Amino acid sequence: MTTIYARVVQNQKPTYKDINNDQGSTYTDTITLKNIDDTPFDLTDWSIRASLRRNVAASTATSFTCTKTDAANGEFTMGLTSVQTAALTAQNYMPTIYVYDVEIYNADETPIVYRVLRGRAKVEPEVTR
Repeated sequence: MTTIYARVVQNQKPTYKDINNDQGSTYTDTITLKNIDDTPFDLTDWSIRASLRRNVAASTATSFTCTKTDAANGEFTMGLTSVQTAALTAQNYMPTIYVYDVEIYNADETPIVYRVLRGRAKVEPEVTR
């Protein structure tokens, strides 16, 4: 498990971070969101969603489980179960590259959505099943 720091900035590109995982293994990372002035971004009134796809146009997505661990300090975990990663395609004993992103959103009448993190996810093929 690692900690990834991401900034929440309106109208700016999200933080870019590649992730790696083995097919059939549990994946978990801790994400800490910061404001532009480096203070913690308070997640108390926000929800989090994250998805993984083979490419941005793919119709099938795998959803990460996102759980606030310290909302006031902008901290949450995102993860995939071993069952989810076992179902990901890895071809010919070569790593397969997926894309992912993470969004935070509120439930106000006029919803606000920030894409806070994005990158590629490399999945190494599993041999032992």
